[in-house]
Amino acid sequence: PLFEYTFDYPLPDDFLKMRAYNGQPVTTGNYIWEGQWVSSGYVIEGRSLLTNDTPVYITYTKRVTDPNLYDGLFYQTLATWLASKLANAIAHDSKKAADLLGMAMNGLLPTAVSVDGQEGTIAPLVSDALTWGR
Repeated sequence: PLFEYTFDYPLPDDFLKMRAYNGQPVTTGNYIWEGQWVSSGYVIEGRSLLTNDTPVYITYTKRVTDPNLYDGLFYQTLATWLASKLANAIAHDSKKAADLLGMAMNGLLPTAVSVDGQEGTIAPLVSDALTWGR
């Protein structure tokens, strides 16, 4: 970088969103300064991470393009949603379309989101003495 930051790290090609920076979760405490998102000593400009820190470790959400890696509940939810669209378009059966849409949105989708949210390790609750004293 020309000024302000010392290092310019290229972001991975499959980068969508940063989750953690050097072990610290990226929070909503970010702010905008001159049209850039700024937080904790780094800034993302285009496909680059500008910072004064070295080394840098990030956790990020990546773009998955291999359908073999998708979860079975995703396929089931998508198939049911598409069936609701086809029931109305092909068979002109609006009741069946509404039933299938309800099954996808009210049954399968919340289950898929819940299962996805429970994957991985459990993060410990870190609290100060004041919170525990309440």
